[in-house]
Amino acid sequence: MQAGGGAGASGAANPAGALDAYTHRYLARAAGVERVRPGEEVWAEVHLAYMHDSTGPRRIAEPLRELGDRLADAGRVHLFTDHFVPASTPDTAALVRDALAWGRGHGVHVHDMEGISHQVVLEEGLARPGEVVVGADSHSLTGGAVGAVAIGVGSSDLIGAVRLGKIWLEVPEAVEIRWEGRPPDGVTAKDMMLATLARVPAAEVENTSCEWAGDAVYGLELSERAVLANMGAELGVVSSLVPADRLVCEHLGVDPALFADAPPPAPEAYARRWRWTADDLEPFVALPHSPRNGCPVAEAAGTPITHAYIGSCVGARLSDLHQAARVLRGRRVAPGVTLLVAPASRRVLSAAAADGTLTVLLEAGATLLPTACGPCAGLGGGVLPPGAVCVSTTNRNFRGRMGSPEAAVYLGSSYTTAWSAVRGALADPREALAHA
Repeated sequence: MQAGGGAGASGAANPAGALDAYTHRYLARAAGVERVRPGEEVWAEVHLAYMHDSTGPRRIAEPLRELGDRLADAGRVHLFTDHFVPASTPDTAALVRDALAWGRGHGVHVHDMEGISHQVVLEEGLARPGEVVVGADSHSLTGGAVGAVAIGVGSSDLIGAVRLGKIWLEVPEAVEIRWEGRPPDGVTAKDMMLATLARVPAAEVENTSCEWAGDAVYGLELSERAVLANMGAELGVVSSLVPADRLVCEHLGVDPALFADAPPPAPEAYARRWRWTADDLEPFVALPHSPRNGCPVAEAAGTPITHAYIGSCVGARLSDLHQAARVLRGRRVAPGVTLLVAPASRRVLSAAAADGTLTVLLEAGATLLPTACGPCAGLGGGVLPPGAVCVSTTNRNFRGRMGSPEAAVYLGSSYTTAWSAVRGALADPREALAHA
């Protein structure tokens, strides 16, 4: 099988590089070598390094000071405030203040309350095909939506990346997950991802680089591809990328010949491969307390809920708000259910206000929260009390993640979350779409 989405075969029957997965090609380029192999250790150039108010200056400022307090290239470093904003305590207010002072003092790009870092990285075209992106957060894999090798790192690796402009890493094996066909109406990338998590054993993908392929994947818009990249963190992979097609290259102003028109990898490039069709996929939910506890929503339908949350770096993009509005238009949230909506960025918020989406959500009974991580990370307003049962568009439903450890969180798409809020219980959104 060959890669889809415009990455058609070209050249000889076994063209140079065909036995290298996309990840290996890009890491070789970043390392300045002809070829890399899984298990090798390389120094790779870092094209973008980013951090936020929780993982950034408060963890790296002092070690960097001991190393001379110099950055290799401040122009490649970005700082976001998204976790502790708006600040809810004097301590977090001081933390945000100090993070901003460090960023501005070191001349890095500062994004203060512009939205969740992973969303803004895609919105502003900071991640680009074939480049190495490191972020001090596990969901920094989101940059893989445009074909970047995007990796979440800890403080030590982040210090090295900003101080040296490079990262020392072990080249991972690559695996391929292929979704063919076309998802039915009401079935989204979130459903594809939850189904994948339910089907792929953790031991089979841990510490690999996951590459997505197939007509169903390349039929997704960029914001939906971001779900597959972002929740690679839940798969346990090092990076999770959708190889760039011509649409992405043209959107970002990248020469398609370097990426979309390059020879696709041969099957032998991958350590393991999975293939499914999306034609008959149903809406999925993940049961408490793991994203891997996935099943068709029909199997959990009727479970009463008290809260619904549309938010986070994986579930509050403009496409998510449009999905929710499609279900909520002309309807009201059920009595006893709290529906919270936190757009992923100010740009998303502005667009949703301009096209009337926010009006639909608010008229249905939703409460608007700031464009930040908020309840997804158990921060700020909207955290769950003991005994709450919530359906959420977030990427994790670990016990205590969104508030009380005595709360239960189900994961689903924006369609599923919005319709469940109307019904007052977990429900299949195709019921609503059939009469939308």
